[in-house]
Amino acid sequence: IYGAGQHGRVCLEAVQAYWPDRPVAFLDADSRLHGTQLLGCLIVGDENALLTETSPEVVVAVGHNGSRLR
Repeated sequence: IYGAGQHGRVCLEAVQAYWPDRPVAFLDADSRLHGTQLLGCLIVGDENALLTETSPEVVVAVGHNGSRLR
């Protein structure tokens, strides 16, 4: 889930409701959050962390319109 804020929490609840056994991690541009956890899920890094995945599935959970446009 890209975005470890309030909208990311809501998206996590939705993902866990539909796919309770699916592993979930967060991505966030704020490097201070990297390596920490949110609701039991690791915040692995920023969008560059996707470069190591072969077929990532991403939910964009950025609630701020200006940031989401970037």
